[in-house]
Amino acid sequence: MAHTFIFTGNNIEMAQERAKRQAAHVGDIVIANNQRFDPDNEGKPAFSIEGVRRLQNEVYAAPFGENKIIIVPNTDLMGIPAQNAMLKILEEPPENCVFFLVVENPKKLLPTILSRAELVRTPAPSELEFINQTKAKNPELYKNISNLAVRAFSGKSADKYRAITFLNECKEDKRDVLNILKCIFSLHSEDTSDIITKAVIQERLASAEQRLAGNCNWNTVVWGIFTERKR
Repeated sequence: MAHTFIFTGNNIEMAQERAKRQAAHVGDIVIANNQRFDPDNEGKPAFSIEGVRRLQNEVYAAPFGENKIIIVPNTDLMGIPAQNAMLKILEEPPENCVFFLVVENPKKLLPTILSRAELVRTPAPSELEFINQTKAKNPELYKNISNLAVRAFSGKSADKYRAITFLNECKEDKRDVLNILKCIFSLHSEDTSDIITKAVIQERLASAEQRLAGNCNWNTVVWGIFTERKR
């Protein structure tokens, strides 16, 4: 089992509630808030380095016979010294102790924290309903496209061309295919590289929707999503 998970989404409150619900199925929950661990910093959104050190002392001192989930809100708002202190805990966590970091913007976290965690993105309610409906309509197609598109959105040329080839040969309804691409990007947008930003891909998907509605050639629609070139 992984020891660190990052919960994020457009609504930080929903991300934290999801973390709590998931934690309830895993073990005992400890909410790492300022009132308990950083009273001198109470009223501020995130821990200071002193708060992280107090948390560290407690999690290492406490007996962890059963799984314990430490939920740390607003980790992305910690300063660099506090994040570095947090990293030390994540590098060598106590046995049976799992950390749920709740953040609004994962890009504000140290890369070394990101590399040690699994990202859990929480869509907005209407977005989540759309994703569930799209998955249910054609689960096999969703799975096949997802395996390719997640890597393709990362900006690697070889992965993009594999996705383009698959989508061009796809015989399914093109509207369904585009909806699946929108869902996949929505769920994995934080995984995109700096080369192709979230805003650029969102713009390309919107453009693809307009082209499809205008009966544009499907090959052109697909190439426009993954590349700058027009085919």
